[in-house]
Amino acid sequence: MTSEDISLLKQKDEATFNEFYNKYHKLFFSIIYKTIKNFQVTEELVIDVFCKILEDLDQYRGGNFKYWCITIAKNMAYMYLRKVIQERQTMEKYVEMETTKTDDSDKPDTVSEELLTEIKAIVDGETYEIIIMHLVQNLKFREIAVTKNMTTSSVIGKYDRGIKKIRSRIDYESYR
Repeated sequence: MTSEDISLLKQKDEATFNEFYNKYHKLFFSIIYKTIKNFQVTEELVIDVFCKILEDLDQYRGGNFKYWCITIAKNMAYMYLRKVIQERQTMEKYVEMETTKTDDSDKPDTVSEELLTEIKAIVDGETYEIIIMHLVQNLKFREIAVTKNMTTSSVIGKYDRGIKKIRSRIDYESYR
């Protein structure tokens, strides 16, 4: 890409962006797919890479533009992997904690544990896990979808239905 093309990208020129997208999409896809090895996640990350490049164009200081873009793509793939690894470790700790509970530890000690117990009784196990992963562990829906081997839309649907069900049945005033 020429410096003129880059300046047009900064100005959000649609034709230049389409040319940029067509030129680099396959390259970004192959770079990310080699690291992630998941088609759906790779597609989402490629879109994120293009967004990140457009957001950070002001930080580009010259040099090899293609290399700068490739570095962003690689970094986003590595960041995603780190998040997945961290999430899996958190989930393993959670599962270990759940499986090693004794009968005495099933009794809620705090208000938040009482609320979690009530939520667990309202929604099914998978929906409960999705809610906890999103609200407590601050994971994005697409990260949860990858972990649970589901589509992002099905994770969002389960989450929304679960939250609506919880809101209709819980008296929040008793937990304040």
